[in-house]
Amino acid sequence: MVRTIKSAPVDLIEHDRTRMLPLPPIPLQLGWRERIRLGCDYYVRLAANDYSADLTAIGRLVDVSANLKRIRVRLDGRVVAGHARVLGARVTVNELPAC
Repeated sequence: MVRTIKSAPVDLIEHDRTRMLPLPPIPLQLGWRERIRLGCDYYVRLAANDYSADLTAIGRLVDVSANLKRIRVRLDGRVVAGHARVLGARVTVNELPAC
């Protein structure tokens, strides 16, 4: 028994479920997302690390998305860079593995 709610929490689970709202129709955007202009050095900086991107994207706006495992760079919806996320600091990732 909890004094402030005058009941045991386990007894209120069904009451809470009946009052919950449905989830939104679109999936939630998890992770980190940003739109940037790719500089002349063709690297995207994320958390003190640099990740290379395709040279064709230099000077253009790209969409960068990242989670704890992957980082992806898209130009007009096309993936121009995909890397495994590095959790260290001051690391430069140059290879372009399969996305």
